[in-house]
Amino acid sequence: MRMLQKIFRDEIITILSDLAPKIIEQTQRTSEQLNNQFPHLRGYFEEDTIGISSKNEVIKEAQTRFIKDQRDILCKSTDLTEPEFEKSMNLAGRALTEYVLFRQKTIDRLKKIDKKDRESEIHNILVPMKRILRSGDFSQDIYINNTWILDDKFMTYSTVLSDMEMTDLLRELTKGEVIKDDDRPDIAIIFSDDPKTTEKFDVVIVELKRKGLKPEDNVRVEVQLEKRARGLYGLYPGKVQSLWLYGVVELDNDYKSHLSSAGYHPLYSKGNVFVNTNDITVDWESGIKIPAVRYILDLDAVVNDADARNLTFLNLIKSKFEAQ
Repeated sequence: MRMLQKIFRDEIITILSDLAPKIIEQTQRTSEQLNNQFPHLRGYFEEDTIGISSKNEVIKEAQTRFIKDQRDILCKSTDLTEPEFEKSMNLAGRALTEYVLFRQKTIDRLKKIDKKDRESEIHNILVPMKRILRSGDFSQDIYINNTWILDDKFMTYSTVLSDMEMTDLLRELTKGEVIKDDDRPDIAIIFSDDPKTTEKFDVVIVELKRKGLKPEDNVRVEVQLEKRARGLYGLYPGKVQSLWLYGVVELDNDYKSHLSSAGYHPLYSKGNVFVNTNDITVDWESGIKIPAVRYILDLDAVVNDADARNLTFLNLIKSKFEAQ
């Protein structure tokens, strides 16, 4: 049947080439669009079906052939022949491209955030709220844990977002704060290792502020981040060895001036990023300090820097497939 279909499609294309060349031109443009939109499927599209079958059907068939090739290689023993090994590397590159394309979709969602959106909108894009992500589930969580948006190094954090229920942890960290029901703090916390079983671990804390807040409301993020750090140290005394603190806020001229006076320095970015590397004093009486890096940045820096990094990966991968 597939052979018969190919014969008929070839004849249809021949007839259209003679009688309706504009349709062939449109088909060629569609083919280019598909290859640009889905570079990991380049070579899997059946060119003679483009313009005859629906676009969705063409993509579905290409995806099916790609998955079949992946399955065939994975079912092989570890002793691959040279051609099989090359094919496995090619498939791995295509799978990576698929993930990079997903990352681009995630970045595009962040670009649409505006002043009407709450902090929770950004939070759910970075990491779903009220979820606990564990190291053993890395492969299945890879499409919901998007902390790489802040920095790709956080993809190497192979542990949990919180080993306690996130609500319990937040209750401890925000103790004493006056919080309205509709003003719950949006905090993402990442541990570099399981705090219950390891001797030492690093922590990333992200505090999000929605667009449109007054400057005096945005400035609170610095105090809140340090308070979260002290709260964590109180929960895990002697175990927190270093901290990375991120405050995502709107930065106007007054706030930038304040940051400059408070020991922050601007970093290279496609938005606004200020960094402070002073240690945090977690207990004044004992003099205990923890090495910390504080970042105060705006959403444009988060989005545009992630976009630039991801496009570099995407363009590199596309160039490899186009050369094949």
